Amino acid sequence: VVLTRPQYAQSSERVVREGIDIQLALDISLSMKAGDFEPKDRITVAKEVIAEFIKGRKDDRIGLVVFSGHAFTQVPLTLDYDFLQNLLGQVQTVRRPDGTAIGLALAHSVNGLRNSTTKSKVVILLTDGSNNRGDIEPAQAAEIARALDVRVYTILVGKPGNGEYPVHDPWRDETYLIPAPTAEDEVALRDIAEQTGGIFFRAGDEQGLRDVYDTIDKMERSQVASEKLVRYTEAWQPWAAGALLLLMIEILLRN
Repeated sequence: VVLTRPQYAQSSERVVREGIDIQLALDISLSMKAGDFEPKDRITVAKEVIAEFIKGRKDDRIGLVVFSGHAFTQVPLTLDYDFLQNLLGQVQTVRRPDGTAIGLALAHSVNGLRNSTTKSKVVILLTDGSNNRGDIEPAQAAEIARALDVRVYTILVGKPGNGEYPVHDPWRDETYLIPAPTAEDEVALRDIAEQTGGIFFRAGDEQGLRDVYDTIDKMERSQVASEKLVRYTEAWQPWAAGALLLLMIEILLRN
């Protein structure tokens, strides 16, 4: 038994989790008040779905960029999800400056990830129209994102077709007709996603939008690495002592 060299093995495992940096870019132009997501409007559904997405994250820094004719950071990258949810709840559509500056919003989102040291950097951009404002074209912003290794998921919300949706402006007590997203609106968004290694999605109703964020949630998970440490302790000594004791007893009995 001693020659087999018995040992005790004590093992321990250390888990290392690396989060993802995610920028959420949300369109707050006036057209997001369109009520084609009945009985809610686009902005309300978008905020609810994004809030659920945030609840499902862990160890990921998340920021929020809102845009219409301009883009600005509502919440910088943070792990304080309660603070993020609070400011998300306060987001409303804006009447001025109206428009959709997709290129500017993407560039602004990517700039917030510029100093990130994580291996995975993601922008999820949600809009209901095409780029019609800003000094930066979507293709230029996509090139910047690709250079900084930022993956961009683009989402076009609104029922497909060439119809129009009424939007009421309470400040002027006027109703505007907002065109629905068309196939032409997909081109720039699809190019952004393809150029940066992301995916383009189309969401025509509330459930469709939830499915989009569920898909992204499953694809973009934190990286988990484990390191297993094993320590061996020699256990032959008691067997050697027992053998020696038996040998001594044998000699004693002989004599």
